[in-house]
Amino acid sequence: NGTALHRILADLRLLPLRQQAVDALAQRKQSTANDLLPRLLQARHLVEARFLDDLRVADVATAVSLSEFHFARLFKAAFGESLYQFIKRLRLDEARYRLLADRVSVTELGLQVGYSSLSSFIHAFRGRFGLSPAQYRDQLQNEQE
Repeated sequence: NGTALHRILADLRLLPLRQQAVDALAQRKQSTANDLLPRLLQARHLVEARFLDDLRVADVATAVSLSEFHFARLFKAAFGESLYQFIKRLRLDEARYRLLADRVSVTELGLQVGYSSLSSFIHAFRGRFGLSPAQYRDQLQNEQE
């Protein structure tokens, strides 16, 4: 089954993150850590599946039955980045992938991956990859020629 294989591969990709999460939660009571880790991983899976949606910390926290503040603090402790940073990274990685896969304008691409303004998309992309989206696309195209 392709879906089962995809799930196994996704779980294998998360193994280092699980250890990081376990280490971050190790300072808590064992019963608390055993309860929280599955919730945090469930939240991470939810975000990976819906990162292009308009997700808020409160929405994800509610989905895993934690308070917004508690969830935000635990997510950052477990995964080394805030939920906002995680979503931003996923969106920028998706944009990078789509730069060559799709022949849409940079403006349209920014909108597709959740940015409401071109300037904020370009600024975030340049901060992550060192080039503007257009420069990145040009560089990739030149490398393929």
